[in-house]
Amino acid sequence: KGQGAGGEENQVAMATMAERLDAHAAALEVESEVDAGINARVGAWVENAEGMDIDDIDFEPDQEDPADRLEFTNPNLASQFAKGNLILYVPSTAPKRGQDDHPLAQPPKDEDYHGINRLKELLLPDDKGNTCIRLLDGRELMRYIAEGGTMKRRQEMEVSHPHLFANEQLVQILLDEMAKERKCRDTKGEDFIFFPGIVAVSYAWADPSHPDPNGDQMRQLGPATEWYLSERSRLRQRVKRELNASGYPEAKISENEAPNTVMFGVFLDYMCLHQAPFSEVEEEYYKRAQFNVGILYAHERTMVFQVAETPSENAERRYDKRGWCRLEQRLAELVAPSENLLNISLFAGCRLAKKHEYGTVAAYKKTGTKLASQGDGGITATTLKATRIGIPVFVQDFRTEMWKKAFTFPDDMDVCVKIYMICSRPLLAEKKELLLNSRKLNEEEWGQLPGMLNICEALDTIVMQEVGMSGRMTQQIFRNLEASALGHLTYLDLSQNEQLGDTGACVLAEALGMTSHLDTKCCGMMLKRGKASVPIILSRLRYLLVQKCGIKAHGGAMLLEAIGKARDLGVFDLSHNAIGDAGMRGFDGLRAGELPKMLDLRLASCGFGDLGMCSMIEAMSLGVMPKVEASGEAETGKGKVNLSGNAYPQAREAFAAVLREREGGSSQLFRSKTSSAAAIAKLKSVVGKK
Repeated sequence: KGQGAGGEENQVAMATMAERLDAHAAALEVESEVDAGINARVGAWVENAEGMDIDDIDFEPDQEDPADRLEFTNPNLASQFAKGNLILYVPSTAPKRGQDDHPLAQPPKDEDYHGINRLKELLLPDDKGNTCIRLLDGRELMRYIAEGGTMKRRQEMEVSHPHLFANEQLVQILLDEMAKERKCRDTKGEDFIFFPGIVAVSYAWADPSHPDPNGDQMRQLGPATEWYLSERSRLRQRVKRELNASGYPEAKISENEAPNTVMFGVFLDYMCLHQAPFSEVEEEYYKRAQFNVGILYAHERTMVFQVAETPSENAERRYDKRGWCRLEQRLAELVAPSENLLNISLFAGCRLAKKHEYGTVAAYKKTGTKLASQGDGGITATTLKATRIGIPVFVQDFRTEMWKKAFTFPDDMDVCVKIYMICSRPLLAEKKELLLNSRKLNEEEWGQLPGMLNICEALDTIVMQEVGMSGRMTQQIFRNLEASALGHLTYLDLSQNEQLGDTGACVLAEALGMTSHLDTKCCGMMLKRGKASVPIILSRLRYLLVQKCGIKAHGGAMLLEAIGKARDLGVFDLSHNAIGDAGMRGFDGLRAGELPKMLDLRLASCGFGDLGMCSMIEAMSLGVMPKVEASGEAETGKGKVNLSGNAYPQAREAFAAVLREREGGSSQLFRSKTSSAAAIAKLKSVVGKK
């Protein structure tokens, strides 16, 4: 960065700068194709970097400067770079161009986590007869474990137990099932198959030299494998009846269903990937597989078995301490439904495990009907749901997590970060829902939330009921959001966060577009005018729910005026917040024609009386909320307003008069207001409103 009029430069060492800027790595997302441009967030970082103290860093003039290869899309960034005020930090984990031109060496796209095309390239033999990842046959694995089999390198297993691997025909059946199930689900809107045909196992290596030297983890996997086969058999019989009657010929299943149609494939890294020592060809396929292994955990139609109990005396070998295990769980939580992540270490304590002798050699000979009778239709699966880590995180937050985890090989941390970056970027960009009901977030998670929201470009629904969200946390989140964040958000539910209060309500008001705060005296309280401190990013909302959030008069007034800026808002719930008459003064700031799509206004038990009701009636008489036509709980063809739990005896006549005129049509609303005008004037004189 230039210093002083004389242009004296700070001495900057690129290596040390990389270390100093590690906390900014998320903002400095420089792709391998740096000539394609730089993310706009880099420009934002440059603007905020004026105060950085880098005097104590040495300069290395031999470092290659990529200036000649950059095309800047941000004018401020271009200007800063031209003046020599910016040094670019390119993470060493970024993939290098030209390293491998194979399709599997290219970063996965969003559709790869929902479709089967990339899985086909990974799981089926290529034109040379080689396979990156070989799935294990679930039924054969069940027998192998029952007979005392232990984990061995893939290369050894291919020689000694070739039948243990799923053949090409079975893999194709499983992939077709994934595609067919998605088609049926999209067509009918129902999720037919809850037990996917591909299972990825997440477990911790018990020893650096071997993942499971004593076979303890394999013994946990055996009974769970038979149970899963039983559930697929049971579900398949029900699905067969439903699909055969549904009129979808492509989904029909023969009455004499072959046993392998309920089979499934299992991914265990040590047995399914080539392991060192490699041949040259094996190493090539291993690298491609490692680059793509995240798809098996992050795909929306795969199941993840978590072996969370690691029988190791070394505390650092425990599942929750291992870096690879954290990566696999993070990937499984990106887009897949919560029931697709199961902790099978809990299976031994389940009712079914005690009722049936799961995991025996005899289980291999059981018929499909017998297996189906052992399942319970998903009850056990519910009890096995793994405890979720929390909100999805941005790349740099994940890197911070990795520093706290243990790795057998130090270089593995960079590999995990790279895999997470490759997988999370397209998945978070297309994530549409964030559902965190009744889950108390800790301080670290609140700090991670803005970074995640900034890259969830397609997010349209946020439900954070009863998560302990306070006004201070609301400020922290929204002040760290970019102006382009939440561009598609239409549904926001923050209900039952009683610490949100007026502070949080004011932040929401600013995000709705409230640029000039109310300066009206409300019962002796002056609402301050000030510059908005958060970007206007909620103007497209259709649903805003903030019931039971501890909002008082100040916050209520701000929100009621601010919702007028959201032209598409159809449902607003402020119920069970003690905003009182002063809070209802927010209606005074609304103008004719605002809230044109409001269909459901909920102000139940808000503690207001005739004075507060007067403000709402005046706004309605001017044409605010033209679609709302009823009071109390009653509904009409246009909309409703819920005012239950509030006492306004003197205002009922004026309210009824306004509703009568509105029912006569909007053309009469402004021409003839005799009765309503007289009623409103009378009400104002009674309540003393000027």
